[in-house]
Amino acid sequence: MKKIFILLNIVIVLFILFITYCYFVNKEKNELIKGASILIQKVDSYKLLKKRLPESVTELGIEEQMNIGPYYQKLDSNRYIIYYNIGFDDSFVYYSNLKEWRHNP
Repeated sequence: MKKIFILLNIVIVLFILFITYCYFVNKEKNELIKGASILIQKVDSYKLLKKRLPESVTELGIEEQMNIGPYYQKLDSNRYIIYYNIGFDDSFVYYSNLKEWRHNP
């Protein structure tokens, strides 16, 4: 009976740790999206006004970021990406043609 109680407690603790991890990962993701939403709005407004995409964020009056981002990259005349570098090899990318975010490990 005591072994079952200990095992049940371990399972409960692991479940709580998993839920906490998921919460913080989702919170970080939402904060990244919120931080980039201003840049996305500026790029889309620029495109509507000038009928072209900016070559860089300096055309939007924004200084280039030197930390995790958000970074802007023009892909062609109609498409761009906004991305964050996360860790050594991960990125979190917004694709303008899809209007969605994707995690690229």
